[in-house]
Amino acid sequence: MTIGAKTGIGAAVVVSLGLFSAAASAQEVTYAADVAPIIMENCVTCHRPGEVAPMSLLTFEDTRKWARAIGEKVGE
Repeated sequence: MTIGAKTGIGAAVVVSLGLFSAAASAQEVTYAADVAPIIMENCVTCHRPGEVAPMSLLTFEDTRKWARAIGEKVGE
């Protein structure tokens, strides 16, 4: 994955989880359509109960709490 793609993923996470106003994105980004598939493919192997990561990202509610941190880390 390229740096630009990672930044886009971080932005999608942050926008879809409501950390910016709707005006922050020219396109409509939703958690279900745009973010959940990325999280499921790349994160939940470790980010689920009983695994090595410190928090679960299995649901929107779980992920929403960490949206800002996810956006920052993925953007790095």
